[in-house]
Amino acid sequence: MNLAHKLHNFGDFEKASLSLIDTQDVDPVYPFLKAFIQMKKYDPELTIFIYVYFYSLESMILFMKELQNKKYIEEIFEGIKKYGNERGRNPNVRKKKNFVLAFTKWIDDVVPKLKNENPTFEEARELFRSLPYFGSWASYKLCELFSEVLGYKNVKITTLGIEKENPNKNVGPIFGLRYLYGLISGKNKTYNTLVERKKIRKEWETLGQALSKLWKCPIAQVESCLCKVPKILSKGTYVIGHDINEFLDLNDGIILSSKEFWKIMTLCHFDRKFLQSKFTKKEKRAYVDKKTLLFSE
Repeated sequence: MNLAHKLHNFGDFEKASLSLIDTQDVDPVYPFLKAFIQMKKYDPELTIFIYVYFYSLESMILFMKELQNKKYIEEIFEGIKKYGNERGRNPNVRKKKNFVLAFTKWIDDVVPKLKNENPTFEEARELFRSLPYFGSWASYKLCELFSEVLGYKNVKITTLGIEKENPNKNVGPIFGLRYLYGLISGKNKTYNTLVERKKIRKEWETLGQALSKLWKCPIAQVESCLCKVPKILSKGTYVIGHDINEFLDLNDGIILSSKEFWKIMTLCHFDRKFLQSKFTKKEKRAYVDKKTLLFSE
């Protein structure tokens, strides 16, 4: 399928996407979580829930560590400082009563249904949506991690998950789709009516499925590429290896010891060139400044 003549800068978009996939940087949290759960022998389902609730590896690791000390969850929750990359940008996530409600429903209702009813992707997503402050994105992410990390094959992602997203906002996979349609400046076409929005979301979903077949990868990886690649090509805030490189922040002796950190990195088989030192702002601007992708140098 030749998409180059239809889509904005598709050649470099595809090149960057395939490199993300080849280097494991498309979703390096998958192997990280697998290795972490294997090493620590923590409850797999609870570990994934805590990770998505905060959307922070730091907060998840510290929470699970404290949980082994038999502390009350309220005490643990209050004792963990807020990390900048948390989903806590939604202030409701950092309210103790909301966390306790979500945690309790997870243990008493969600996990038993997951294990006993064997739900499909759409059924599991609706189940996850029933959790406090687990909307479209968080429910999609839980399905993704349950499938790819824990092996719940029935909940395997089958769509881009954009059926309720605003096609006029440069966020998530919509950012990548708008980039490919030449719309990211915000001064171009917008989709204002319900009919227009439904039509373009359907068109973009078809494109996502086509890219999945073209690249021979799961649709969830296409979704990740759509989120990440525009940051390389248009914003200069991202580079191949970026998310693997960010793991270096965990090697601080508090979140993970050096021994624990490098054991996980070894189990993940990440390319060590991404783990030598933190990428600089200049390195992240390789494409924007020089029209080269850092991984090719």
